[in-house]
Amino acid sequence: TAPPGLRLIETLAWDGAAPVREARHLARMGRGAARLGWRFDAAAAARALREGRGGAARLRLTMGADGIPRVEEGLLPAPVALWRVRVHPVRLT
Repeated sequence: TAPPGLRLIETLAWDGAAPVREARHLARMGRGAARLGWRFDAAAAARALREGRGGAARLRLTMGADGIPRVEEGLLPAPVALWRVRVHPVRLT
C-alpha cells in the first residue's frame, strides 16, 4: 500500500489554449495510479486542467488515493535560448 499523503504529480505547460502533451501526461498518471491500485478518471483530470485557464502557464496536476485531481498554476519559465546536447560514447545496457 502507498504511504499516507502520497500524491502522483505531473507538471506540464499550458500554451494559452490547451495543455501541452496532455495525452502523454494523463497516460503516465493513469499508469502510476493503476500501479498503486488507485482509480483514475482521465476525463476528470482533463477538465481540471482546463478550468479557469488564461494565458501560458505551468500546471501541476496531482492526485491522491481519493482519485480527485487537483491543479496548481504557476508562471511558465522563459524558454531556453540555446540547448547543448552531447551523447556519451559508452552505451548503457
